[in-house]
Amino acid sequence: MSILTMQTRHESHEKIKEAKPILYTRILAVLSTGETLTANEIAKRINKNWSRQAVQPRLNELRDEYNLVEEDGKKHDYETHRNVTAYRLVKEETKNEG
Repeated sequence: MSILTMQTRHESHEKIKEAKPILYTRILAVLSTGETLTANEIAKRINKNWSRQAVQPRLNELRDEYNLVEEDGKKHDYETHRNVTAYRLVKEETKNEG
């Protein structure tokens, strides 16, 4: 990997690092309704112009690093015409068991 590529990647990471807590809060607020939603559905509820690519990495972090979100089966995404993973908030009793 070139130095230029590494610098660009680092700059991009620093920029998103500031926005992560805001995105986490917005994603958790959308999922607090108790619904099971796809990354695309979550993105559209946060802002109709957002894309799945803005939300998916944060969902992965909320799942893998913070154990606040879990996968809950598949749903059909009518925008991409594919079955995709759906997410929900981890229930309190599940958090306490882990």
